[in-house]
Amino acid sequence: GVLLPWTIWYFGCLHLPMISLIFMCKEIQRSSTFSAGVGRAMRALVVAGVALCLFSLSVKPLENIHPASANGLPSALTPPAGLTSLAQKFHISSGYGLFRRMTGVGENGEVARPELIIEGSYDGKAWREYEF
Repeated sequence: GVLLPWTIWYFGCLHLPMISLIFMCKEIQRSSTFSAGVGRAMRALVVAGVALCLFSLSVKPLENIHPASANGLPSALTPPAGLTSLAQKFHISSGYGLFRRMTGVGENGEVARPELIIEGSYDGKAWREYEF
């Protein structure tokens, strides 16, 4: 349960801001005038804000899949409740419904997927499993 919070912390708090800063610097360098640079920098800030918002919205479904990971997440990555309900209305992020059902992730994050085991025997006494 430690790897998921650290991975989310790395991407949300370190990698995403770093990439956003690099993007903003490149946008400023591409501009020919000061006002164009300010405009490009503002646009880069808006893009970075939208990216952080979408990232934080995707953290909530991960929290539902693996509840133990929620304890180690930074509070900055937790979106406000109103934003989460708005995102659910428009299906921007989800709890991976069918995938979640198919893999058998239960209410508490445990994996409880029933599997078929096919066995065969030549003599009816010694049975062996067939691997797929």
